Amino acid sequence: MLYSIYLIYILITNFLYSPYYFLSVFCILKEKIKCCSHTLAFQFWWLSEMAQNIKPVIKYLPTSSHLIRELPQSCEMISKATDLGLIFCPSKKGARHDGCFYDPKIGKITETIQFKLKEEGSRLNYDQLTTWSQKYCNLDSIDIGFQSPQDLEQSKDLIIKINEFSSLEGFKLVFTATDYSSYKLEHTCRPDIKDILETQASFNKIVTEVNETMIDSYGEILTEFTFFP
Repeated sequence: MLYSIYLIYILITNFLYSPYYFLSVFCILKEKIKCCSHTLAFQFWWLSEMAQNIKPVIKYLPTSSHLIRELPQSCEMISKATDLGLIFCPSKKGARHDGCFYDPKIGKITETIQFKLKEEGSRLNYDQLTTWSQKYCNLDSIDIGFQSPQDLEQSKDLIIKINEFSSLEGFKLVFTATDYSSYKLEHTCRPDIKDILETQASFNKIVTEVNETMIDSYGEILTEFTFFP
């Protein structure tokens, strides 16, 4: 608490001493963050084009702007859901969660999910994980994506540690970690990627109904059981 107050004091002092310099630094940092997001999006542009060419158009799948960076994680969730006999429902625009799993056999949402994709070489730290655990405490899982197997390996112990802490505290939120480096290029990606996207397109009606009637923008489940034809 004292550290936070001290940090705010330093920021205010610097701003009052030199507002122009403070705003200049802020603008530079903002542009760097934007640049990193665009770089990540550009890496998956081929996947975005493939998804956009699937007919009918896949509902709620991020295929434009910086949200393209979430496509590999969405594709893996679609595949995981299919293997489990579930349907992955990407969240609609403006939602504070990225998707959920819906079980068509029982008409129930079984898991709510948030995506976090790390830039290659960017280190994960425990404070970042605890911040996410507080912000998304109402969800079931956070999938942290990595751009290289080395980055994933370096963060494994940290993710195990935060999951052990969450379990001891009685939190339901679980962190998972996945290497998405194969998605950077089409020829290194999984060979069934187009089939995965076409399968998702066939669930458009159910995905829409889940978003509109079963779950709110915060990932809170509004109704436990609803069956869609």
